[in-house]
Amino acid sequence: MTSTYSTPHGASPFVIRPEVVDIINDSRGFQILRSYLAGTQDHILCEEHFECSEETYEEWILHRDIIHAVVMPVVQLFNRAADLAQAALCSTTPDDWELAFRDDARDAFLSLQCFLEDEGDWCHSEGCPACVVSTTLSSDTHIRFVIAAVLLSESMPVSSESVTLPQLSFFLGVMRSAMLDDPLWGASFSEHLYSRAEQFSTGMRAMIEQCKELEALVLSPANSPVRTSHKMDFSNVLQKDDGTIKVSPSELAKRQAKLRQEEEAYLQMLAHQCWGHVALPRKLRLMMKPNAISHKRSLTCPV
Repeated sequence: MTSTYSTPHGASPFVIRPEVVDIINDSRGFQILRSYLAGTQDHILCEEHFECSEETYEEWILHRDIIHAVVMPVVQLFNRAADLAQAALCSTTPDDWELAFRDDARDAFLSLQCFLEDEGDWCHSEGCPACVVSTTLSSDTHIRFVIAAVLLSESMPVSSESVTLPQLSFFLGVMRSAMLDDPLWGASFSEHLYSRAEQFSTGMRAMIEQCKELEALVLSPANSPVRTSHKMDFSNVLQKDDGTIKVSPSELAKRQAKLRQEEEAYLQMLAHQCWGHVALPRKLRLMMKPNAISHKRSLTCPV
């Protein structure tokens, strides 16, 4: 679902109160971010947005930088989760990495993976600043992503010992007002998307907790080289009654065993499906599952 609504006179769809802008601009963390974006990102407007006043131009840049501050921590979270999943699974295949997570965390990881693959330029604020800002309201997926990112930032502890970004919870109200002014979204759809964004944010919080487990797994002593500086006699400890050696499985081995069980269950399901296609006539299969459609990894799946 996408919106093609454009604001009057080419202005930003978001309205932020001046006192809020002053608070944000006083943040040392936000000042550092703006300086970084000024040196790395494009500040030239496209032909569609080029003819605007200096005030409108500065507004586009400010709103682009705020959206970047909202989105980029989630991008960094996904990159960290992907690195840990790759290390834990010993797999360089991106389609496998979701298997490192479970339940809501796996859903969140897969949704982020799909979204970042399709919208990587927008997530990194590349291109015309006005287009980056306008795209934020262009689809329900973008809106869910931004709202979930703000909700996630609210739930994260703030360190007082380092430079941090300002609180961005005000952007929830800004998003809601912009959606109410957009003829496609309106009030009812705004509530629906907010509910879906809350679920997405919950999944990302679960993903953070499971990332801690993966980090402990990857960095556990069981996965480190064995130290032999001290000679010790383990024969009495490891020797079983039958004369064989007793070996305790590592956490990584347990994790891999669980993944093998999931894979076996999945292959068994595929085997049953294939057998159904062979053993049952096509007409009977359609009667049993009339609304069957093919599915593929896509952003259209709910987050």
